[in-house]
Order: sequence, then structure tokens, then C-alpha cells
Amino acid sequence: MNFIWLVATRYFFSKRKQHAVNIISRISVAGIMTGTAALVIVLSVFNGFSHLVSNLYDAFDPDIKILPAAGKFFSVNELDTTSIRKTEGVKAISFTLEENVLIKYNEKQAVAMLKGVDESFNRVSKMSEYLIDGNWTPENNRADAAIGAGLAYTLGLTPEDLFHHLQFYFPDKGVTPSLNPEEAFRTNRAKSTGVFQIQQEFDNSYVLVPLKFIQELTGNELKASALEIALDEGANISQVTGQLSAIAGNRFKTLDRKQQHAFLFKIFKSEKFAIYLILGFILVLSSFGIIGSLSMLMIEKKNDMKTLLFLGADANSLRKIFFTDGLLLTSAGLVTGLIIGCLICKAQQHFELIKLGHSGDFVVDAYPVSIHAGDLLLISLIVLSVGIMLSRYIVNRMIHAM
Repeated sequence: MNFIWLVATRYFFSKRKQHAVNIISRISVAGIMTGTAALVIVLSVFNGFSHLVSNLYDAFDPDIKILPAAGKFFSVNELDTTSIRKTEGVKAISFTLEENVLIKYNEKQAVAMLKGVDESFNRVSKMSEYLIDGNWTPENNRADAAIGAGLAYTLGLTPEDLFHHLQFYFPDKGVTPSLNPEEAFRTNRAKSTGVFQIQQEFDNSYVLVPLKFIQELTGNELKASALEIALDEGANISQVTGQLSAIAGNRFKTLDRKQQHAFLFKIFKSEKFAIYLILGFILVLSSFGIIGSLSMLMIEKKNDMKTLLFLGADANSLRKIFFTDGLLLTSAGLVTGLIIGCLICKAQQHFELIKLGHSGDFVVDAYPVSIHAGDLLLISLIVLSVGIMLSRYIVNRMIHAM
């Protein structure tokens, strides 16, 4: 094996007699290097955007959410909250209730999603980090609201306004129809004390109020639409989800973060798979330079092969020599491509070389990137597999032909 490795490395590093062979070898390595670096960069950018979107949802959604298996609401007494709190890994829990309502503010109207939260909500959610104006803390004895930035803009609302309140209207199912439309609605009002900004989906539609406020407005006293749960750092989310599912029983469904947005994460997976297919195919095509490089090398070293055969080497040894040379070509392109791709990604992370647009137009100013070790491993497996197959194929064909 040492003899095979010695000859293969000598062929790889030495200059060829024919200058064209050197050029073809360099083109082959450059093709693999470029394809590998491109795959690393594109996948890292995709990972960066995936993390960005996921983090935006993390700001509003809990680690685990327990929902009724059927219907919209459940009684807060139906869940064994004592056992849930005692479950290892559970940090805090919070009952929430959501309903669509009509909002009126200073002669302007909008339909919004009103979300009532109890006083433990700030321990479950990161909402306090996304308040951009004013202050808000859910307290059952105060009718204060936090409103999304997009909805606040639509209504022309500012927390500093001391003279106007948010007026909420919700259909009263227990009222018989009358000529006065206002009698068909349950109404209540709250003072907006804070404005939050997370992402457009939430900013344009959500208003947060104390849980008791929305229960009274909608007539759903002592009811909730979800139990939101925050976990301790480092907790095994799959294990805790299974334990909480057993506590909640069949009348409830227990969802972790990915299950709460299953469709979104399926899109991420399918898009990443498509990236692998497209760029992987380009990488395979760029690897075909190995065929030309090994073919030219074996033609050039034809006399050397005859000499080796006279000295006692067999055809299998010659196959191993040129097969090893093909692996060296593949490995050189792979390693160089991985290094270049990772360096470009690191430079983007630290120096934000490529911007998304003007500052403030997007959630982030520059393209986010995140390098995953799993992606690097899979890229390496793809490149090495292609290199092994092509090297084995062309070496066998050339040895048989000679």
C-alpha cells in the first residue's frame, strides 16, 4: 500500500510532460472546488434564513403548546397544571385565549386577533424584548393592551395618547337580532400602553390583553384556547413533550415548536432538498473533469505502467495507483472548496459583506448565514462518492483498453 501511495502522490504532485494534462487537472480540481464552495455558501445562507424565520416565531410562540383536540376552547380546570409544573424541564406555564375582534380607535377600525394572556406570560414568551414603544405587562386588574406595530400604524395609534382608548367589539351570540347593530356586540375598552414589532404576520394582526379582559369580552369565563409552556435551557423537548402529552390525555394535543408550524418546516425541508438536488447535480457535472484528467494521465504514463508490470506489479496495483490519484484530485477540490466556502461564510457573519438592501428595510441588514456540520459532512460524502465512482470507472476502462 505504501508503494501505491508513493507512486500516486508522485504522479499527483509532479509536473506532466504534456502541459495540457496539467491544465486539465487544474480545471478538474477547480470545478470540484467551485461546486463545493457554492454548495456550502448557498446552504449556509438558506440555514441562516431558516434560523431567522424560526427565531421570529420563537419570540411569539412557546416551546410547547397544549391545545384542545376538538373545538376552540377548554376549561382551565381540565388540565392538571400541578403535574405539568412539576414535570422536569418545565420552567413556566401560561394560559392564553385568542379570538377575532373588531377594533375601533379614534374613528378608525380594523379586524384583529385579540390574544389574552395571564400574568405568567412574560416568563413563557420573549415578548418584552420586542416592545419598541411604551411598556406593557399583563395584569388582570388593569385593562392595558400591547398592539402590533403594523396595526398601530393602520389605526394611527401611539401609546402616548392619553385621550383615546382601544374599543373592542365581539359578536354576542346570546342577543336576539335588533334594529340597533351595536346591541349585537359585547364591548370593552383598553388603554394601549405598548407597541411590539416581531414580523409582519404578527405586527399587522395581533393585540395582547390580560386573560381576564378577553374572557369577559367574549363570554368565555374560566376558559382558554391554549396552555403555553416554556422549558428550562437544555431541556429535552421531545422527552418533555411526551410526558406532557401523557398528563394532558387524549382530549388535548401537545405540540413542540416544529409541530406548531409543521407546514413551514416542511417547506424549509423541501426547499433545502431542492437545493441539494440542483447544486448536487451541478457538482456532479463539474466532477466529470476527473475522467479527462485521469485519462490523459494514464495515456502519458503508459510507458511507466509497462515498466511497473515488468518489475512485478499486476493490473490490480496499477488500478489502485491511478484510483488513488483520482481520489487525491477529488480530495484537493473538496478540501479547498470547503475551506473557501467556510471562510466566505465567516466573513459574511463578521463583516456583513453582502447587504439585503438599505438599512432598516428588512429584519436584518445583511444575508444571514449559518454553517452546519451536517451539511459539510453530506457535501463531503457527495463529492467523495462521485469521485470514487468516476475514478473507478475510468481507471477500469483505461486499464482494460491498455
